[in-house]
Amino acid sequence: MVKIAKPVGLYIFLYVFVFFQSCSREHPFDKSHQDLVFKFNSWLSVNIETKILEIKYGNRRYRDTVNLSDEDLQIIFDSFEKNRITDLSGEFFYGDYVILPPSDLEIQVYENSKLKSSVIVAYDFMNKNAELPLNGQEVMNFKNDVMSVFRRQPEIVKARELCRTWHDEDMTNSRRPIKR
Repeated sequence: MVKIAKPVGLYIFLYVFVFFQSCSREHPFDKSHQDLVFKFNSWLSVNIETKILEIKYGNRRYRDTVNLSDEDLQIIFDSFEKNRITDLSGEFFYGDYVILPPSDLEIQVYENSKLKSSVIVAYDFMNKNAELPLNGQEVMNFKNDVMSVFRRQPEIVKARELCRTWHDEDMTNSRRPIKR
């Protein structure tokens, strides 16, 4: 009877070992079938694969190339893996929703050209003492890493300022009295 228990114990040990190894698997960004798009408010988007920055604000359009270095991309991809962003599926929102001006960052993850997840994080959401839903802390870590890269990109800084300028112009023009 003792001889039977040893193989059973070994099988249980191997099962538990394999289970925990599968839980700790890596979650790398796979450029062959995944894509990341970041949207600042609803007007400005940055596609990581194409490195294209685009603004669509009313009837105004602006397009530029973002000069992300290999090091910048590696920071984003490493954070993607470390924070298990590929595990997210569905829509998530962190922070308080503000209608105008929009103040959020949306992270869109595409797999095989289909939207897999959309995560919106309000810029001012600091998550201090907050109960975060599914992968909340990981999402915040990823957002912070991405923003640290984007804040150093002159093209993105310029585009965000252009959005603010266009928005302010529209707000000023909408307050002018109508001539009769």
